[in-house]
Amino acid sequence: MAGTTIDASWANTTLNDVATELTNSLSRTGAGGMLAPFRVADGAINTPGLAFLNETNSGLYRSGAGNLRMSVLGVYVMQWSSTGILIPDGILLEGQCVTPTASADVANKSYVDSSISSALSVNSRALYTATAGQTTFAITYNVGTLDAYINGVKQASSTFTATNGTSVVFSTPMLGGETVDLVGNSSFVGGTYLATTGGTMTGAIAMGNNKITGLGAPTVGTDAATKTYADTMLPKAGGTMTGDITFAATQTFNRVVQVIGTNTNAVAGKQYVLTASLTLTLPATPTAGHTVGISNLSGTTTAVVGRNGNNIQGLAQDLTIDTLNAAITLMYADATRGWVFV
Repeated sequence: MAGTTIDASWANTTLNDVATELTNSLSRTGAGGMLAPFRVADGAINTPGLAFLNETNSGLYRSGAGNLRMSVLGVYVMQWSSTGILIPDGILLEGQCVTPTASADVANKSYVDSSISSALSVNSRALYTATAGQTTFAITYNVGTLDAYINGVKQASSTFTATNGTSVVFSTPMLGGETVDLVGNSSFVGGTYLATTGGTMTGAIAMGNNKITGLGAPTVGTDAATKTYADTMLPKAGGTMTGDITFAATQTFNRVVQVIGTNTNAVAGKQYVLTASLTLTLPATPTAGHTVGISNLSGTTTAVVGRNGNNIQGLAQDLTIDTLNAAITLMYADATRGWVFV
């Protein structure tokens, strides 16, 4: 202001204040550095507390106690906390992992693929730490089945020569210190194996006199059965024997016995005990080999066995059991002879 007098006391105080502010300020051109902690607002995912002039939705923000996050273009991509670092679902973590050596090391896809392949079909494998300038590595393998990995990264077949079955020659010399993993696979053909559960066989398996063990008890007709199950089972009905049955020493052959006192229609395979004068009618449509057993305990000689349209002993007539306490067995032979004594 015109006419105003500036005394030394005022000027000194004002200049000191300005000097203090300048001392405690940062140069916009980076001429100085912070001498104390630099604090910013917490911010949020779209307005991070520490951001950029030309990209205000990318930077760092505090999402809660002990939780620091990074956003890029408003997308949450990483979190730091006292317990570790978190990459959210859907965010890709890219990088080249070296071949793991400790159990807790991260393994890359090539190493995992190689390990799985090794477990299933490896014929041979060799692991080297390369020396500077080295190009040749020894391994025995089947020609056409070798895979090569450098620091866990699978190499294209065009980068090495593997044609003699005993060595591999890389076209580019090693710098030194690389981990070279050579995997000689067996002649493994996809689609020729089954998973441990499910799937359907498309051909026979030759067991080579080996056994299938550990079977459970069969529940449906197509299940495989154990020896124990087969040894204790015989059909309860039907079926035709194709050979003799030999009994060890003296054995008892049991059949169904039915005591009757009235007229009855006989069923093949049964033994009938007659307790009265009655008619036992034979089956109308027997099959060769069917049998019917009869014991006459009726105390009479008038019990009748009805032929039911089939011959008995070649005759078209019923059979009268005229002997007390007689026991007979009839077997159906054929249409001509019909039922015959056995």
